Amino acid sequence: MANGPFGNPLSTGIALSGVIDIVTPVRQAEERKRQREASEKKERDQRAKELGAIMGKIAIDEDKIWWRYHDDARLQYADTIDKVQQMYSAGDYAGMYKTINQFDTKMANYIQATNQKSKWEDSVRKGDKYYDQTYLNALENRDVDMPDLVKIADESGFGAYDPNTNILGFIDPVQRIDLREKVKKAIDGQKYMYEKQGKSLKVSGYGASGEPVYEMSLQDRQGTIDAVKKSIQPQAVPYMLMEMGYSKEDQLNMTPQELDQRLNEAIENTYNLYDTKEERGPIPKEGGGGFSFSMGSGKSEESIFNKSGGRELKIEGGNVLKTKGQYDITFTKGAGKTTMDVTDGSYEIDQNTGEFKKANYSGSLSDAIPVAPIVDENGQEWYMAISQGDVADKDVNLATLLLAIRQDPDADTLSLVQKELAKAKYGKTYLIKGNESVRNKFWGKILGQDYTKQRAADAMKELGSSGLPNL
Repeated sequence: MANGPFGNPLSTGIALSGVIDIVTPVRQAEERKRQREASEKKERDQRAKELGAIMGKIAIDEDKIWWRYHDDARLQYADTIDKVQQMYSAGDYAGMYKTINQFDTKMANYIQATNQKSKWEDSVRKGDKYYDQTYLNALENRDVDMPDLVKIADESGFGAYDPNTNILGFIDPVQRIDLREKVKKAIDGQKYMYEKQGKSLKVSGYGASGEPVYEMSLQDRQGTIDAVKKSIQPQAVPYMLMEMGYSKEDQLNMTPQELDQRLNEAIENTYNLYDTKEERGPIPKEGGGGFSFSMGSGKSEESIFNKSGGRELKIEGGNVLKTKGQYDITFTKGAGKTTMDVTDGSYEIDQNTGEFKKANYSGSLSDAIPVAPIVDENGQEWYMAISQGDVADKDVNLATLLLAIRQDPDADTLSLVQKELAKAKYGKTYLIKGNESVRNKFWGKILGQDYTKQRAADAMKELGSSGLPNL
């Protein structure tokens, strides 16, 4: 066959039919495109899954973080999410994981700070520590913003704020001082030193629990007082003075010498309860109505009250008034003066015998100092109060004398205390038979805030009384 203008059709690959195949290349191109898109989608899905797993590791457990840290934690969360997405897109895995670790560290710090706050609150509410009630109240008050809280924390001395981390650290509260216990230990220490030297101290009498009361020489007295003073933490002194009626403002207006004098007076007055030349009587018999006194539980802005067990109060004529229990009141700002009526059937302490005798006064006490609500075994309410007398609103003697009234119901102790109250120009100690009017006037002074009112309501309910007035 001769060659045409296009050559041999067999050699040129042109179909003899004259039809050209364009379908196969198109299908091949479409298949390659489909495979490429499928591969890209798979890669995108894998990256999305990988990014999702990474993002899932970035989280805030708000239940474990104090609400004051929530806003800052959320801002850090949003910022971390944004940075991680950008770094992932850029393939910066090292920077991405570094950012996540930094976020996790900040959240862990918030959780740790929250746990520290909870432990601090638990510690102060046990009642054996000094702390600042204003600071405690402000912690959960949403009307107090962080800058104001930081200021209160700094003024109280119990908080330390770090602006770099936005974390408020909590400084351990100061151990509460039981001055009477410290003085007793110091006297026992003096007794031991005497015995070691082959000497002996003269026992002038016995306390309600059978503890001996020693007659100390002037030299031993001062040595004991000095030893007690040295054993008191300096951080505890302002709080001790507040319990005696000297507010922070009062103390700021005192010179260091005046503050030191107040502390000395408190120790000396406590020492006087042990170091007395008066005979205190024989060791009490078993089954007396003694009870222990503990400060701190139920502390409010202006008062502290703590439950004590039942006791037996000696009534003139050989009778006994048995009680279920009582709540002891201590004011942190002044003496807590109020108006109370001495009702029919009330008693007063006889300073010569220490027994409760029928009150020879009936009427209103305009400046009474509330001491304790009491409920007897029959459910009758009684309210102990001291008439103000001629002393000033703040007097260092009062804290020590009230402590003795609460701690030791023995008639000899009550006799001694009432004599000391008289010397300090206080009035009489009354056991006022309660009714609705007496109850209202007694609690009206003390219930200054809802927190205190709730605790007092729970307290009286536990004692089995008629409860609190609807103030």
